[in-house]
Amino acid sequence: MEIIVVVTLSFLVCICNGNVFGSSTQSAAEADTKETGIQSDINVLKDNMHQLLKRVSKNENEIASLKRENQYLTNELENKRRQFLCEINVLHENTNEHQQLLNDTKTEIIYLSSSFKETIEELKNRVDKLERMERQKSEENKTECIDKPDFWLDGSEKFEEGVWVWTTSGQKFNVTDWYTTEPNNKNNNEHCLKFVAPKTTNMTNGMMKIVLAI
Repeated sequence: MEIIVVVTLSFLVCICNGNVFGSSTQSAAEADTKETGIQSDINVLKDNMHQLLKRVSKNENEIASLKRENQYLTNELENKRRQFLCEINVLHENTNEHQQLLNDTKTEIIYLSSSFKETIEELKNRVDKLERMERQKSEENKTECIDKPDFWLDGSEKFEEGVWVWTTSGQKFNVTDWYTTEPNNKNNNEHCLKFVAPKTTNMTNGMMKIVLAI
């Protein structure tokens, strides 16, 4: 009886040990599978995280580049604004200067126009005065000449016998109202014209005659 009990107990122990070892092996395999899956998930997460970090880094670089570009454009815009402002100020100053010059020119033109009119009027008055003086002098000369017994007429034939010219202008002219016996070129030395007052009325019927005289 003891032998049978021992064998039975041993058999039961083996059966129990087999069940236990079998369950442990299955659990270990499942654990390995789960661990492998978890590790795979972790690797996927790591890859995703790495890609995300790369995108973040890239975005940060792009943001930094955009900030630099924005700062550059801002500086350029400010520089252009200052430049345009300076140019506008210069144009404004030039416009004011040109406007002032234009106003001064207008004033000067008005003054010169008024002065020119006054000058023209003054010159006209002077010319009128000179003409009056000339007419008066001419009348006086005529009167003085007429009162003299004779006076020269500005005519001459000195350069060519028989060809009469006015010595002041060189213009030729003809003489028809000669005194009796004239022209005779007495002593070959009479080349000038003059009026001679008649000594008696019978000589020229009261008129003055042209004669040759030295």
